[in-house]
Amino acid sequence: MKVKDSFFPTQRTEALSDGVIAIIITLMILEVKSPKVVDGKIADWPNFLHHLIAFAMSFLMLGIYWVNHHNFFHKLKHGDRKLLWLNLNLLFWLSLIPIPTDFLGANYKLPIASVFYGIVLFASSISFTIMGSYAGRKGMFVEQIPDEVKQRNMRRNRLGLALYAIAMGTAFISVYISYAIFIFVAAMYFMPRLGIEPAQEDLSIPEAIAENLYRMETKIEGVIDNTLHAKHKPAPTETEIAADLESSSNSAEPTKTES
Repeated sequence: MKVKDSFFPTQRTEALSDGVIAIIITLMILEVKSPKVVDGKIADWPNFLHHLIAFAMSFLMLGIYWVNHHNFFHKLKHGDRKLLWLNLNLLFWLSLIPIPTDFLGANYKLPIASVFYGIVLFASSISFTIMGSYAGRKGMFVEQIPDEVKQRNMRRNRLGLALYAIAMGTAFISVYISYAIFIFVAAMYFMPRLGIEPAQEDLSIPEAIAENLYRMETKIEGVIDNTLHAKHKPAPTETEIAADLESSSNSAEPTKTES
């Protein structure tokens, strides 16, 4: 006989997640060493700057994860044991971010550094997606999520994962293209409510940028869907071909009128 899983509040899960993310950020900033001064001049300021930029990018990523994680658990009415493990899986991948961040700061021109960074972001993103899908299937949300919001979130998650994969590939062409894609994906998740309902008032500059990014995301998804549907479109049968020929020949015949 299968034992029914028990439900429980999510406060302890949220507290653990907040603490882990705070520690991750602390570990990252400890890797940003202060520049050395030789003869009254900063000797290694480029190395310091590269590590600082890498830290800022990862700080942005973690901040977005923390905001979305907070909003996600705020909408849950309860959790279960599997959700705990799915959340721990997410925290595991997030806790790895300081390693590629430090490697990226020291080797920002190497494609492998960008690929390493992208692998961790890809795994973190798919972990969050799996956790959200599980909560939705189990009916853990306080309110019913509209279908339009579900489709928007699914589209964004698929596109985000695809862009991470593209970023890892383009790293061997130009690491700067890879970095731009990482920032683009972060911008997609920065303001998740935009793009669902028409704006009732003028948008601020950041909101307008996020809205334009969402429209670009929608267009890219449409092109991908059209391409996939065209490739998988079944070939016409002999009956359909004969029917098309018959209809075209009928339309080509002149209409007879009585004199």
